[in-house]
Amino acid sequence: KLHVLFGSVNNETFEKIVDAMSLKVVAMHENVIEQGGVGDFFYIVKSGNFDISVRKGQDPPKKVFHAGVGFAFGELALFYNAPRSATITACVKSEVWSLDRTAFRNLLVSSAELQFRARLDFLKSVDLLQVLNEAECAALAEVLQEEEFEDDEA
Repeated sequence: KLHVLFGSVNNETFEKIVDAMSLKVVAMHENVIEQGGVGDFFYIVKSGNFDISVRKGQDPPKKVFHAGVGFAFGELALFYNAPRSATITACVKSEVWSLDRTAFRNLLVSSAELQFRARLDFLKSVDLLQVLNEAECAALAEVLQEEEFEDDEA
């Protein structure tokens, strides 16, 4: 889950995302998120345990999962303004790292813009690509992906 969210960002941006996270203490039986509520934070469990329950129609909520340290939830809030799909309740006093949608989006957008500019500058410096106009060069920069290799890889 974390790789899907953060796999495309460089180390510098990832460090900024980590720095933007804040620690929140959650009391026993406190709901971190409630089904149907507004989703504006993403969480990673630092300590404690949580029950995840879902209510369907008028039926009482049903426990569907028990989450512990390292479990991440609420990631859809970072991308969409969608209502929460489950209620997550602390079983014991717990701690979570939280990241709000605005900070995440700002960091991701600024990172993507910087990466695009760096790729565009690189492509403009390649003699073979001097025949490309600005739009063609920008289109190529959008799809260009960086790969890292070990010293002994060919």
